[in-house]
Amino acid sequence: MPIVQNMALQPFNTFGVAARARYFASIHRGDELLSLLDDPAFVATPMVILGGGSNLLFTRDFDGLVLKNDIRGLQVLKEDRQSALVRAGAGEDWDAFVRWTLNHRFYGLENLALIPGLVGASPVQNIGDFDRALTVLAQFEATPDTIGMTIACLEALGREPEAQELRQQWAAASRANPPGGN
Repeated sequence: MPIVQNMALQPFNTFGVAARARYFASIHRGDELLSLLDDPAFVATPMVILGGGSNLLFTRDFDGLVLKNDIRGLQVLKEDRQSALVRAGAGEDWDAFVRWTLNHRFYGLENLALIPGLVGASPVQNIGDFDRALTVLAQFEATPDTIGMTIACLEALGREPEAQELRQQWAAASRANPPGGN
């Protein structure tokens, strides 16, 4: 994953503010994010996570690392006559995800259409007002993508001890249950 220096942020915020990031990385997989968070070159660097750009206003250049959430993918994991379990990448557009569920005849999210932002930010943005619906309709699976974005969010919010604890728990679980192992 390339790290771009002096990146223009104007295309990444809905206000179109002409600001620049000292460093910029587009994250496509959770393991990329975890690797970047552990990189000694960026451990002490201020970070901000960029989703759809609708809840963010740059007032000046950002002297740190901007992480663009580009984790994509929509998949039906399980379906029966009464319910469906789907996986949506944290970087998927929320409104497009709602339309995708409707196209698949998975009803229940239609009242949450037209809300700007990404799936990964849904618990903390405007969609959070509907947390009861999301709690019923969403099950979050611990994957490198979801864990990585959660750690990055905690660190960006200044909640370092919680982020470190989650990182240690994930590392221990990964050692106990390696990919492909039983």
